[in-house]
Amino acid sequence: MKTLFKDKVLFNLYVELSGKTYTNVNIYMEKYYNYLTNKEKLRIIEEIAKKPFIINDLVILTMSEILNISILIIHRAIYGTTKDQDIRGDIEDLIVSSTFCKAPNNFHNRPLLILFKISKDYITKYHLVFNKEIIPPNSKSFYLKYNEIQDEIKDLLEEHLKLDKNKTIPLLK
Repeated sequence: MKTLFKDKVLFNLYVELSGKTYTNVNIYMEKYYNYLTNKEKLRIIEEIAKKPFIINDLVILTMSEILNISILIIHRAIYGTTKDQDIRGDIEDLIVSSTFCKAPNNFHNRPLLILFKISKDYITKYHLVFNKEIIPPNSKSFYLKYNEIQDEIKDLLEEHLKLDKNKTIPLLK
């Protein structure tokens, strides 16, 4: 659940339905969630399931796997994941400010979608990033294969793949 709670919208819904006012996942888990019975947890999940469909990182990951495409999500770094010595815009900052969902098969020959994620309160929006210089937008506006990607983006993806291989970061941030 802690991984799922990294999705701000899902966390806020869960906290609201539990009748509490925690703003930090770790404190919520430690002070409240860990003391709920399975029956209480299930009741809250059932209430969430009754809400309108929520697009979140889990849905994006599922899309990546079902469609066999890679998706890079650019987002704000999660509170507590950056260090004071991190330089804004360097590779370490970019890694904690992005999530890479690799196509499950033959990812070098599969499309890459880049999404910009914005979360506020109970709403998460994913904006498609594409080359605006190509008007009207068409298949050339997107990366259809790995070799079409700019070197800077390739470097970021390679770092994500190294970290995923070493299992040092969770898939969902």
